[in-house]
Amino acid sequence: AVGRNHHGQLGIMGDTNSRAVPVQMGSSDNVMGQRISAGYAHTIVLSTDGSVMATGCNHQGQLGDGTNEHRSALTTVFQNATEVKAGFDFTYFLAKDNAAWATGNNLGGQLGDNTKVSKSSPVKILDGVSAFAAGHAHGLFLMINGSVRGTGANFVGQLGVGDTENRASPVTTQATDAYRVV
Repeated sequence: AVGRNHHGQLGIMGDTNSRAVPVQMGSSDNVMGQRISAGYAHTIVLSTDGSVMATGCNHQGQLGDGTNEHRSALTTVFQNATEVKAGFDFTYFLAKDNAAWATGNNLGGQLGDNTKVSKSSPVKILDGVSAFAAGHAHGLFLMINGSVRGTGANFVGQLGVGDTENRASPVTTQATDAYRVV
């Protein structure tokens, strides 16, 4: 990891000094990561065993550890995941059973739980998800059936539903053609 580390988002075992040269992230468990995703000031790591570790800023609960405390070392926050995505200050997890979970800032409805209340622990939002993307304050979900659903901020129409109203729960986009993720 490299760069700004003011909230410990580089995951260097308790160190919050910024780095101009890459350094290895660490954990007491020596877990091997297979995917990594970075938000504004938090980092999410998916390990090869499906556990998810998080570090960095947690003011909105985006780490998903049940607190709002910043972490400067990787902390396990979720199990049995196949994918992770960090938004600006929220996080999505995809479980092995194809359920999408979310945690963190929910001001725009980006957690998709039909509220605008931020969460510090993951909440289940959708079943039947095959892939997803996290934007600044919105998320898009490719469903197993090929449809695309979106939730959260929509001030420029980024959810693809034909208007600019924010959504606090996932809605199906107005896509008319079948899409295939390669």
